[in-house]
Amino acid sequence: MVLDSTGQRNTQNNFDMIGGIAMASVFGAMTEERKARIWHLWQQGCPMSEVARHIVKPPATVYSYLLYHGGIKPRVRTRREHCLSVEERESISRGLAKGVSGNPIIPIMGSEFSPPIF
Repeated sequence: MVLDSTGQRNTQNNFDMIGGIAMASVFGAMTEERKARIWHLWQQGCPMSEVARHIVKPPATVYSYLLYHGGIKPRVRTRREHCLSVEERESISRGLAKGVSGNPIIPIMGSEFSPPIF
């Protein structure tokens, strides 16, 4: 993949560098559907070449993907029940950026929130 900068943020193009030449990927991105299909077929005992044919990717891609995960499907990531939500973290971040101390921010979090004791 080639990463370039537009001056605002880094963007990822759908190109591979081969011999210094940018080549468009003819196979497309590794979508969540493809990943799910890999695990489904792999658990059924299908060989990597057959899995690759089903998801329309090179066998090396399937091999690399399975190798990265050790051949074991990763568990679905979830946040703990008592973790702050994105909105709560953003509220704290904005309050701290404005120079507000922690005490006025705590009521926003509700009664379940207890600040860490240092």
